Amino acid sequence: MLVRLAIENYRSIADAVELSMVAVDRDRAEARPSEPLGVDLLTRVAVYGANASGKSNVLGGLAWLVDAVRFSLRTWEEVVPTEPHAFGDWR
Repeated sequence: MLVRLAIENYRSIADAVELSMVAVDRDRAEARPSEPLGVDLLTRVAVYGANASGKSNVLGGLAWLVDAVRFSLRTWEEVVPTEPHAFGDWR
């Protein structure tokens, strides 16, 4: 279950951005209680914004995380594949 995803230094994303599934309004019909965590979680989330604002890179970061969970122990040797921020002096 995804509760929170933070992405930093990935493609066009330099500073950290966060995609959170924690419901701010607990009285919403979409919010589902999560007893072990003590918070209400959303079942769906939308990513929206202006053109070229990094929406696809947030989804790309999520896809990278999925690949990391599925394949890292089998296919990653000693180097973790990364795509660092493209527009600055980031490492």
